[in-house]
Amino acid sequence: MAKEKEAEGTESQEKEKAEKPPKKPGEMSLMKMLIMVGGTVVVLFILLIVVYMLIIKPDLQKMAINGEGDKAKLEEVNKDKDFNPEEIKKEENERFLSTGRITTNPSMSNQFVVVDIGLDFYVNDEQMKEIKKDKPEESPLMLRPLSSVKGAVNNLLGSMTVQELQSVRRDSLQGAINSKLVQVFLSNKMVLKEAILQEFIIQ
Repeated sequence: MAKEKEAEGTESQEKEKAEKPPKKPGEMSLMKMLIMVGGTVVVLFILLIVVYMLIIKPDLQKMAINGEGDKAKLEEVNKDKDFNPEEIKKEENERFLSTGRITTNPSMSNQFVVVDIGLDFYVNDEQMKEIKKDKPEESPLMLRPLSSVKGAVNNLLGSMTVQELQSVRRDSLQGAINSKLVQVFLSNKMVLKEAILQEFIIQ
C-alpha cells in the first residue's frame, strides 16, 4: 500500500514538472522587463530636462532679449523720425576735426598703441549753429560724441593683440574703425563721412 502511494506521489511530481514549461535561456520575467522600461523612461526624462536647461532655455532667453532690443530700436527710430541722415549730407553741414592722440594697451601686452584719427562728418541743421566749421572741437556739443569715439577706438584696439595690429593692413584697420564709429555719430544725430587714420604707432 505504501509503495503504491509513493508511486502515485512520484507520478504526480513528474506530471507537475512536465506541465511547467522550462524557461528559455534568454527569457526575462515580466517584472524585469517593467523595471527596464521604467528605467529607460526615467533616463529619457532626465535627458530632456538637461537638454531644455542647457540649450532650449538659453535660446528662448536670447530671443526674448533680442525682441526687447528690436522693440527699443524701433522706439528710438520712431522717436527720431524727424532726423533723416541723407538730408544733412550737404557741404555746409560738413565738419572736420581730429581726435588727438588716443593711447591704449593691446590685448595681453604691456606695449602701447597710439592713434590719431581725423573725423570728416555732417551735423544736422540745429547743430550747425553751435558746431562751427572752423573750430568744431570747441563746441560743447562735441564733448559727448568725441568721448564715445575715443571709447569705441580704445575698445577696438584693446581687443587686438600686438601681432594682429602689426600684421593688419592700414586700410583694413581704418575700415574697422569706420564701421565702429558710424553708429556713434548716428546716435548723436550726425553722419560720419570718413574716419581717417592719421597716425598709428606701436611702442
